[in-house]
Amino acid sequence: MTPVKKTAKKAEEVIVEEAKKEESAVTKTAKKAAASTKKTAEKAKEETKKVAEKAETEGKKVVKKATDAAGKVKAETTKAAKKVTTAAKKAVAPTTSVTIEYQGRQLSATSIVDQALSVYKEAHKNTIVDTLEVYVKPEENVAYYVVNGEGSDDFKIFL
Repeated sequence: MTPVKKTAKKAEEVIVEEAKKEESAVTKTAKKAAASTKKTAEKAKEETKKVAEKAETEGKKVVKKATDAAGKVKAETTKAAKKVTTAAKKAVAPTTSVTIEYQGRQLSATSIVDQALSVYKEAHKNTIVDTLEVYVKPEENVAYYVVNGEGSDDFKIFL
């Protein structure tokens, strides 16, 4: 082998050795980068999981607060409705009864009103009665009535 060939062969061996070293260094760097990327991805995954868990916890708190508020509104509404119902019951007129006593007779005001209404409706079948006023004259043993603001001497019932 000639000295040039020997030198060329040695140079080739050195170049191959250097290339292997470079390849090894690049491989190590690539492996380090891959490991670093993997660690970063895992950290990001963990952080994402923590953020998601926190958001879920906060969401549950918001839902609970909203549910509690809705419950309070419902309770207050029910309480207010009961107050209105109680007030409405108090505002309704009590059950009443009026009895007219004259010369040993007892006449119920309700029966006089019912009788006057019945007699009027019988004579005026297609008329709607909005108002009915009754005037009792016990000394004449008669009750006169006015229907819808209109009266007549014929609008009377005998007691």
